[in-house]
Amino acid sequence: MKFPELCPFTGGSKLGGRIQVTRTRTQLLLPVPFVGLFSLQKAGHITFPASAVIAIIEKLLTLLSWLALIGGFGMFFYLSKHSAAKGSWDGRDLYFIGGGLAVFYFLKIIRWLCLSRARIARVGMGGLEVRFASEPYAREFARMNDLHVSDHRSKKRAMPVAVNDVR
Repeated sequence: MKFPELCPFTGGSKLGGRIQVTRTRTQLLLPVPFVGLFSLQKAGHITFPASAVIAIIEKLLTLLSWLALIGGFGMFFYLSKHSAAKGSWDGRDLYFIGGGLAVFYFLKIIRWLCLSRARIARVGMGGLEVRFASEPYAREFARMNDLHVSDHRSKKRAMPVAVNDVR
């Protein structure tokens, strides 16, 4: 794929990083008794060239979110172990799990807000529907790759059609 010489997230012209945008879509979810859940998912990935600052911020937000989650659980287990050894467990250690989860989701939302200017809108049978906040970037991207560009959102999902020759 060919990309314009602009960052789709900031509109700047200095490119120095890459950001992978992903989206998964669950197609089938079956509970299997005594075994668990069986799920069938489709995943779409596309990597955009981006400015180095946005790429570093994206990596940093991802790393910090996972560190917050692991740190919250780690502090819970560490403090509950020490309070159980003293024999005075009061349940305040559970706040670290809640805090770790809250910070994890907060940083994930911030990351999504930073990357929402170029996103995957729909994962289809053999392709992706990508939406850009910048119309000139979308038109240039579509022109460079011979893709269709639309000014409005489609109200219906595309339905695959099979045609058989009838004689």
